[in-house]
Amino acid sequence: MLTSRQALASWYLYFYQLPVLPELFYLGRDGNGTRLSRMLQAGGQTIERADRDAHAMAQPGAYAAALNWYRAVLLSGRVGHVTVPTMFVWSDADKYILRKAAQSCERYVSGEYRFEALHGVSHWMPDEQPDTVDRHSG
Repeated sequence: MLTSRQALASWYLYFYQLPVLPELFYLGRDGNGTRLSRMLQAGGQTIERADRDAHAMAQPGAYAAALNWYRAVLLSGRVGHVTVPTMFVWSDADKYILRKAAQSCERYVSGEYRFEALHGVSHWMPDEQPDTVDRHSG
């Protein structure tokens, strides 16, 4: 991450480390999630899907639970090489995971590895191309 633009593309990961502030910022004091919906739209989601996800995250405790995954990432450190067969499905329109970072993941896999690139799909591949993602996972 330090030798590419990935650190900048992952700015949100660092913001999410703060306690309570990301929840207040994105859900708002009224808890309606309007800012969260706008952020999801900026990342490539449609208005309908962004509103759907923001509504789900506005349920008590849901957004904090989702953010806890990001909060744990920096604390976990490296876990070593992945030894099981692994496939990384990435899209060239993903604003959050850049090509260099996606392709660099292979260095951490000692098992069979496959990299599949989708074209023109945002970060939200399962929403936009569920059949394509399903075909790759089978």
